[in-house]
Amino acid sequence: MSMLVTLTVAGTLTYLTIASTAAVRQVMEQASPEAAGVTLQTRLADDATGQDELLHETVTGLLPAAVVYRSVSTPELDVQDAGSGTAVVLATDQHAREGGELTAGAWPATPGEGVLHADAARAAGLEVGDTFAVGAQALPIRITGLWQPDDPAAARWAGDVLTAEGLDPVRPHTVGPVFLPSLDLVDVTPLVRWVITPAPDLEPADLDGWQSGLAELREVVDETEVPVRGLIVEGSLAQTVTDTANGLIAVRTAAAVPLVIVGAVSLVALWQLAGLLGLLRAPESRLLLTRGASRRQLRTAALIESAGVTGLGAAIGTGVTLALAGDRGDDATAVVLLVAAGVCLVVTAVLVTVQLSALTIHDDAAVVSGRRRPVLAGSAVILLIGAATFSMWRFARNGSALVPGTSRVDPLAVSAPALMLLAAALLALALAAPLTRGWARWASRRPGYSPVSEARQVARHLPVLAAPVVLVILASAVATMAAAYSGTSETLRTVSAGVASGADVRVRLADSSGDETVGVSRYADLDGVTQASGVLTTAVRQEDSPGTLTALPVAQSSVIAAPEALVNPVEIAESLAPHPDTLAGPEVAGIVEGNLTVSTTTTGPDMSMFAYPSARQVWLELVLWNGTEAVTVRSERVSDTPDDGATSTGSVGIEVPDGAWQVVALDVQLAAQFAQTRYEVEVAELRSGDVDLGAALSSWDPATLPLAGEGSMLAADARPLTLTAEVGLLYSGDFVRPGTVTVRAMPPPPSGTGDGLPVLVTPGWSQAILPSGADVTIAGTQLRLRAAGEIAVLPGSVSHPRGVLADLAGLQEALLRGGGSAQPVSEVWLAAGAPAEVKAPAAALAGPRAEVTTADTARGTDPVAAPARIVFWLAAAGALLLMVPAVAAVATAQATARRGEVVVLRAVGVGSAQQAASRRRELLAAQLSAIAAGAVAGLGTAALMMPDLVRATTPQVTAALPLPVRLDMAGGAILLAVITSVVVAVSFWYGHRVRAQVLDTTWREEVR
Repeated sequence: MSMLVTLTVAGTLTYLTIASTAAVRQVMEQASPEAAGVTLQTRLADDATGQDELLHETVTGLLPAAVVYRSVSTPELDVQDAGSGTAVVLATDQHAREGGELTAGAWPATPGEGVLHADAARAAGLEVGDTFAVGAQALPIRITGLWQPDDPAAARWAGDVLTAEGLDPVRPHTVGPVFLPSLDLVDVTPLVRWVITPAPDLEPADLDGWQSGLAELREVVDETEVPVRGLIVEGSLAQTVTDTANGLIAVRTAAAVPLVIVGAVSLVALWQLAGLLGLLRAPESRLLLTRGASRRQLRTAALIESAGVTGLGAAIGTGVTLALAGDRGDDATAVVLLVAAGVCLVVTAVLVTVQLSALTIHDDAAVVSGRRRPVLAGSAVILLIGAATFSMWRFARNGSALVPGTSRVDPLAVSAPALMLLAAALLALALAAPLTRGWARWASRRPGYSPVSEARQVARHLPVLAAPVVLVILASAVATMAAAYSGTSETLRTVSAGVASGADVRVRLADSSGDETVGVSRYADLDGVTQASGVLTTAVRQEDSPGTLTALPVAQSSVIAAPEALVNPVEIAESLAPHPDTLAGPEVAGIVEGNLTVSTTTTGPDMSMFAYPSARQVWLELVLWNGTEAVTVRSERVSDTPDDGATSTGSVGIEVPDGAWQVVALDVQLAAQFAQTRYEVEVAELRSGDVDLGAALSSWDPATLPLAGEGSMLAADARPLTLTAEVGLLYSGDFVRPGTVTVRAMPPPPSGTGDGLPVLVTPGWSQAILPSGADVTIAGTQLRLRAAGEIAVLPGSVSHPRGVLADLAGLQEALLRGGGSAQPVSEVWLAAGAPAEVKAPAAALAGPRAEVTTADTARGTDPVAAPARIVFWLAAAGALLLMVPAVAAVATAQATARRGEVVVLRAVGVGSAQQAASRRRELLAAQLSAIAAGAVAGLGTAALMMPDLVRATTPQVTAALPLPVRLDMAGGAILLAVITSVVVAVSFWYGHRVRAQVLDTTWREEVR
């Protein structure tokens, strides 16, 4: 028994220790580069070596076993004579050789040589051996090799798109990096960047140190001489570490629940078996007492015997556990040895105590025969039910087995399931006594040996049968709870994955500047796709409270894959339906053409002598809308003449993307550079085919957008295509920036839309976003949102409790009217009958930088929460192992104790087959009933606490998701079938032994 207890408890704890370590490392491996590290960036100091050493010293003191990657890079430098405004980033990185490989050429040997990213070289048309000049100093750089990273998503690159791909889609004319041996020849102040990541051998015990260190990192570094004119800190490693640490605490707490149950099963098994052993050896012990042995001698002998047997069993269990664990470090070994020592002490104490207490029972024949009933049963059941009820209340109040607001385990809450199962087992035993007596009375009315014999014998020997009955109840209850935990956690993963995915197929697009269309209609044309919708997901902030916003055309909300009980498309369309005139404008196609006339006059401070010469410019931008996505297209720039008051003219030609588009906003961009300027602008004959845009836009209202320079103003008589505006410079402390003004014209706002953008709010934000409205910041623009209702969860984001759902057209109009820019859709959601078949063509259409997921792929295993499920199954298997020897021992004891009964029954004509069948039915009646009672007890306990327990291990999933209790039918059925098989096998073995006893006519009972 000590071997089984050691193997079960130590094995489970060892697995949990090993799995926790593996989970921490897996989380860091799977995290995005931004989430797996923290980046510090500042200007390179004059003493670069001292700056780097000081940073390493600071990081080493804060973060245990941190890995620091250092790189130095320049700002974007213009490539001379490259055309199209091509720029390049120069860098030096000692880790480039370790984290990448050359695809051609060799590493540079002199400062004027460098290796270029292979993709950047293809985009720029450069090859090994080419030379180009960069910067104002025209520094010549010769390419000696082409390079690419081994793993672009590695944490060491911190998610830098330029390093990963050689190109930046937000800055399409910038290529790089070019890795040089040093940047000494470059006439600019470089930027130095340190990427800090945990070591690959990160341990769970290190997380606390990382949490505290990351919280203090910026403040501590700021106090050193590392920063040069400011410090930029980026990366969400702190959140990753915090989430992982909290997840481990929750999982360990949840794992303590089945371990406490296993501990209870172990104590019951030990107590019952020790009591049975004491009962069988009590006559022998009392005989020794009558012949002169003292109780002290018996106690010493019992202690030596128990310690020897227990120590041997614990040693075997320890050896098996360590062999299975392999070389897992000192922590796992220490856990196993500590458990083994504890098992030795507890088992020895139980064996000695119970054996000695058996000596005080003088009327053991009355107990065995069932004529004396234990008077403590009723009071014990009442006390245990009271304790179970109170502890379950604590668990329900806490919502988990932790003390609220802390990471400490609540002993009462964590013991609640074990107390519930023990109370159910004792209640079943208490009810078994009157039920079996009633069965015996009912059976006695019928003639024959059976079933009256079985009924009477079960009622009479119930105290002896109590041991296996309790253990069978607990084993089947634990099996049922393991099935409930597994099934419920799988249900939560499935439901949350569907909601988190947003749609059957979700395409997360690469970052875009908004100048190019996504082409949602192309996705709708894919085979198997029944509906496609462009979706915008972005961050939103209400005061100091961050959240998530999801916007899509509400008419297409049926694309959402969440259950209707959570997200009802009809209700969404009714609550968020936009005004019919939202984002309405003239239709355009092909090319928008016109003539632009500009006259400029310097009217204020002129600081152009302090800057690079640059002409003042004017250009037009059109914001287009096609019902699901917005795009901004622009004309060529018209520059002014050097003389004030002179007029510049130019033709306007704006290419419209393919498809049906409407002009919803017209921006006239006025760039004054470093001189305060008055602009007179006229756009004539603006047309798109047969559509006269001048006439269509004449009723629109022009306005100057925010962030205009000092002294900027728009003439009162300004019209969308004929305006006069003053453009001032932008001052910030001692710095001045070029003046730029955007004059935006839009149709008058639809009536009844001035009280804020209607949104549906998740419960976590219902007290912040009110029906009366609340001011928020979205994409750098302040908007007013108005709660039109609540939504249980935000489609596409179940991890964030604070979120809002909006109509995409309404959001884009609010952004444009609020002075912001129309935002490109960040995702495309697809409804498909067979998502797996659509995933590949959607990925090919989206490009290599996009991420395509389905609900199945979004349901990936959570490495932190996964061990809790295994621990439940291990606990169920351990309870089964502990049950087997108890059932077998009681059957053996019954066969021995009732040997004399066999002879009497044989004498009165009861044959061997009849006696064997009767004894077999006795065990089967008691233990099959125990299996059923255990299953019911397990289901009842699971119904009370399993949803809260599963939620506690997955805190990143919002509590708004409904979570019914579900069973893992396959796993539960297998365990219950094994328990039933063991009970049936022992019963048949018991019957076979009784049959052999009946046939043995040579046995004689020894009476002393």
